[in-house]
Amino acid sequence: MQPDAGSWNPAEALPDAFLQLPQQLFANDLRWIPENPAAVQAAFAQGNRWFDSNHAWLGVIPGVARLAGFCYPDMRIDGKPAAFFGYFDCLPDLQACRTLFAEMEQWARSQGAQVVYGPINFSTFGHYRLRLDNFNRAPFVGEPYNPEWYPELVQQLGYQLSHQYSSELLGDTRVLLTDVGDKYARQAAALTDDLTLRPLTAEVWNSNLDQLYPLVHSIFADNFAFTPIDEDSFRGGFSRSVTRQLCPKTSVVAFDHNENIAGFFLCYPDYAPLTNRASDGLLCADTVGFDQHADLLPSPRRLIAKTGGVAPAYRNRKLFSVLSASIALKCPGHYEQVVAATVREDNLSRNFASRHCTSGRTHYGLFCREIA
Repeated sequence: MQPDAGSWNPAEALPDAFLQLPQQLFANDLRWIPENPAAVQAAFAQGNRWFDSNHAWLGVIPGVARLAGFCYPDMRIDGKPAAFFGYFDCLPDLQACRTLFAEMEQWARSQGAQVVYGPINFSTFGHYRLRLDNFNRAPFVGEPYNPEWYPELVQQLGYQLSHQYSSELLGDTRVLLTDVGDKYARQAAALTDDLTLRPLTAEVWNSNLDQLYPLVHSIFADNFAFTPIDEDSFRGGFSRSVTRQLCPKTSVVAFDHNENIAGFFLCYPDYAPLTNRASDGLLCADTVGFDQHADLLPSPRRLIAKTGGVAPAYRNRKLFSVLSASIALKCPGHYEQVVAATVREDNLSRNFASRHCTSGRTHYGLFCREIA
């Protein structure tokens, strides 16, 4: 079982076997949201600024398993040089995985890494984590989705669970409105002396890119394995994706009296019913958008409260709870359910979701292994 593996040259085209494997593994799974091969090819191509200063490794055993490795020269986690593994897909074949991981780890050691974390596709701005339970529940767009043997195989290879995350289904938005109303209205009123909440539309996002770029980095800089995205990529593909897919009816931003952004929360419709294998006229998850497709979503419509944060100067003022409550108050009439998506278990921002979770949680994990 000889893999096609080695240091990756972004001037080359990805092996067909690497791109085809997910399609083969999930061919009969109607819940699966297909990966976009063109987007994966573009991520590994010279046009990706990531390759200006970083290095990758690629391995595939056709029809069985695939894996990538990513190395940042200056990445240190807990003081140790670290690399990532990502794009991990496989049949339940321990030996095939052992072969790919052994070669990836050898390459990572040659790059100076002492520990490997994953799965992380390039960075935490991309897809990362493995699902740990509820394997038969259909994913929303961007949610980790994998068979139960993925985390089992990774742990059999010596990787340990290092960080855990969860998504919480808050259930019926009418019930949530009743639960949230009075308390959070009072909290919002206490902030109105110096803050104003407004809908976060595509126009508002695009007109504030100059302050959003440094703000995003300051908000999320303390997140695990955070790696800055370059400004061109932020203004380009990242912001185009955000503004195409966000829900302007529920996404919210807080401004102070000087028009500085104090916090924001990005929300998206759950586009899965239009993009998974079960849908008619399959749409691509990377190109679906609110203006063109939101009205096509069937009931019950689900909102994904995806990415939110508060500027350091405004923390400890319950602003995140107020932003979360604002979303809940706007949902009835537009969405029947809300999901607080993929929050790290020790993040205080999940307190609001935990208090109002009525319909279950799904857990995800990152894994690590010392290799030196």
